[in-house]
Amino acid sequence: LSSISGIEIITPSDINERGSQVSFRVSNDSEGIVMMLKDRNIICDFRKPDIVRIAPVPLYNTIDDIDIFADILADIINK
Repeated sequence: LSSISGIEIITPSDINERGSQVSFRVSNDSEGIVMMLKDRNIICDFRKPDIVRIAPVPLYNTIDDIDIFADILADIINK
């Protein structure tokens, strides 16, 4: 995610300071991006003004799911 232009990961890097979600700041139209992700069957959480949170579940999601999410997000942002 950190390699996608316009994305800033704000989840703490220290494992003892973070929860189960990944939070990132989106520089442009974060609410619109959340809606576009939903249109592609990706449900995430939006916090005003510009925070998007995803919550991959280790026993459910695979690394391929994470890669697909990152590709879709990059595609949406780069349009």
